[in-house]
Amino acid sequence: PGVVRLTMPFLLGWGMAVLLDNPVRWAEKRFGVPRKMASLVVVLLLLGLVGGGLSLGVYYAGRELVDLARNWDVLFDAVQNALDSLELMFARLFAVVPPELTSAVDMAINEVLLWMEETIPEALKGLGERAAGKFMGVPSFVVSSVMFLMGTYFITADYPDICRRAENSMGVGLSRFWSQIRTTVLVAFGGYLRAQILLSCGVFCILLLGFL
Repeated sequence: PGVVRLTMPFLLGWGMAVLLDNPVRWAEKRFGVPRKMASLVVVLLLLGLVGGGLSLGVYYAGRELVDLARNWDVLFDAVQNALDSLELMFARLFAVVPPELTSAVDMAINEVLLWMEETIPEALKGLGERAAGKFMGVPSFVVSSVMFLMGTYFITADYPDICRRAENSMGVGLSRFWSQIRTTVLVAFGGYLRAQILLSCGVFCILLLGFL
C-alpha cells in the first residue's frame, strides 16, 4: 500500500500525459511553440478548468446552504404542517382499525424510535471520526496533488522522448505487441468514456425534468 501510494501520483501523471499528448502536439503545430511551453500551457489550462469547475461547485453549494439557512423557518413550518397532517390522518385511520392492530403499530413505532436513538449517535460519532481522519489527511493530499501536477508536466513535456527510448529498448516484436495493446486499450477506454458521457447526459436530462 505504501509503494502504491507513493507511485500513484506518477502513474496518474503518466495517464494524464497520454491524454494530453494530442492537445500538446496541436498547440505545438498551431502556435509554433516548444513542447515544454505547450505542455505548460495545456496543463495550466486543464488545472484552471478543473479548479474553476470545483470553485463554481463550491460557490453554488455554499449559496444554496445560505439560502437554506435563511429559509429554514419557512421550511421547518412546512415540515411541521406536513407532520401535523400525517398525525391527523393516522389518528383518523387508527380510530377505525382494531385495537390489536393499533397496539402493534405503536409497538413497531416505539422500536423504530428506540433503534434510531441508539444508532444515530453512533453514526454521528463515526462520521466525526472519519471527518477528523480526512482532515488529518489534507496535507498528504496536497503533497500528492503537487506531485501529480509536476509529474504530469514533466512526463507530458518529455513524452515523445520517453516513448522513443522505451521503443528502442524493446525488440520489434515486443514493440509491435505493445502498440497493439495500447491501441486496444485506448479504443476500449474511448468507448467506455463515450458510454459514460451518454449515460450521464441521459440521467442529467431525467433529473432536470424531474426537478423542473
